[in-house]
Amino acid sequence: MPTFSSAIVKMPEAPKPKRRRLGNGTWREPFLAALRNSGNVRAACMAAKVSRTVVYRRREDDEPFRLLWDEASHEALELLEAEARRRAMSGSDTLLIFLLKAHDAKYRFAENSRLELPGDSQAVKGFELRVVYDTPWAPPSDGEEPDDE
Repeated sequence: MPTFSSAIVKMPEAPKPKRRRLGNGTWREPFLAALRNSGNVRAACMAAKVSRTVVYRRREDDEPFRLLWDEASHEALELLEAEARRRAMSGSDTLLIFLLKAHDAKYRFAENSRLELPGDSQAVKGFELRVVYDTPWAPPSDGEEPDDE
């Protein structure tokens, strides 16, 4: 029977790709500007010619950069909301409904409530009906205080 040598042959390692030096964050401003305009991290990375790994590491390690990122994301969301409002006002009933629900709880009432029946839901008599609201809701006020009677 043939015998095998116990010597382990070490394969040469594949060359690692050279890491591009990013200087002192020269990509930060282009990244934040693109994020502010698009709201999309991948698109902002492409515009700034930086990897997502680098920006996410910087976000994790650099509090001021994290705050700038959050601000840019918020501005992008405001742009999106303004465009949705423009479209809603020019005839999109669906967008109008979404915007109303996003900004005022009274428009979310019907979809954010549920009925609970204790015990056997098939029982016809003797059950108590209880309404549970998933979001706080108050009826519109007519300006008068309720009676304490």
